[in-house]
Amino acid sequence: MTLNLISLTINQNELINIIKYNYNIDNIIDCKLLKSGQSDIYKISTNNTYYIVKIYQESFFNKQYLQNILNTLYTLNDYYKNFSNPIHNKNKEFISEINILNIKKLIVVFKYSLGSELKYKSINDSIIYSNNIANFHNICDENEIGIDSLDLFEIHNYTNSIRKTINGFLLKRKRKNDLKFFNKTIDLISNQIENDNNIKDFGFCHLDLHGGNANVIGEHLEFYDFDNSLCAPREYELSVFRWSCLIGKREEYWKSFYKNYKKNRKTNYMNYTKLEYYTVLRDLRVFELDIIKTNFYGENYISPEYISNRIKFQSSLLK
Repeated sequence: MTLNLISLTINQNELINIIKYNYNIDNIIDCKLLKSGQSDIYKISTNNTYYIVKIYQESFFNKQYLQNILNTLYTLNDYYKNFSNPIHNKNKEFISEINILNIKKLIVVFKYSLGSELKYKSINDSIIYSNNIANFHNICDENEIGIDSLDLFEIHNYTNSIRKTINGFLLKRKRKNDLKFFNKTIDLISNQIENDNNIKDFGFCHLDLHGGNANVIGEHLEFYDFDNSLCAPREYELSVFRWSCLIGKREEYWKSFYKNYKKNRKTNYMNYTKLEYYTVLRDLRVFELDIIKTNFYGENYISPEYISNRIKFQSSLLK
C-alpha cells in the first residue's frame, strides 16, 4: 500500500482508513497519536475495545527481527495471557507494509493493555514487578518459548553495534578521551561476559523492563513493548531494572525485587555473578539509544554533562 503524503507521520483519519482496509476492526470511533519518533504509536478506540497501533520505520527496525518477536508472542499467548499480544491482519499476517514518501513503514496492531502503570510509591510495587517477571520467565522456560524463534543475544555483535554508534558520535565531536574510556569499557564488558561459563539461565528476555512497560491489574501485570526482545541471559534482563533503581537512587527497591525474583523463579541456574557488567552494558545500550534519538530528531540533547554522568556511573560499578 502506497500513500502520497507530505509528512512521514500518518494523521488519524488516514490511519483509520489503513486499519479498516487491512484489519477486521470495525466501528472505529477515535484515533489518537500517543507518541511520534522512530516508531509512531496510536491508540484506536472502537465501540467496545481499544487497540495500540505501532508504525515502525524499517530503516530503524529490521523486519525479520520484528517478525521473530511477533511470532514468539503469538506462541506465548497459548500459555500466558498477561501481555499485549499482536493482532493478525486480513492476510493472517502480523505486519502490514505501507510506503510513505518512498520510505517503507511496518504497521503492527496490538491488544490494548488495561490497568495503569506502577507508581513505585512503596517497595511493594517492586515486589509485584519481580513476581510477575519471574512468572513470565518460568512460563517461557517450561514451554521453551523463544529458544528457537527469537534472535540470539551474542555479546560481540551486541557491543559492536553499541561501539559503532558511540564512536561515530564522539569522533564527530572530537571527544578523544571519552572515546578511549568507552572503548575500553566495551572491551572489558565483552570479555567478561564472553568468558562467563556460568550462563545457564538463558531464554526469552523482554530487555526493557526498567520498572515500566507494564500495567498493573490487582496483583497481576500486563507487559507490553517487546521491541528489544532477544533470547538472552536472564542476568541481563534483571540488570535493566537494577540500572533504573541505581539511576533513580532507589537501591532498596532493587534489593527487594532481586530477593523476591529469586524466591519465585523455578530454576537451579541463578548463579548471577556478572550483574555489575550487565548493568554497565544496560547503561551503554541507553547511551546508544539516546544517540540514535538525537540523530533522528536532529537535536543534540546529549550534553557534555550527560556524557560525564555516563562515565561516572559506569566507573562506579567497575571500580
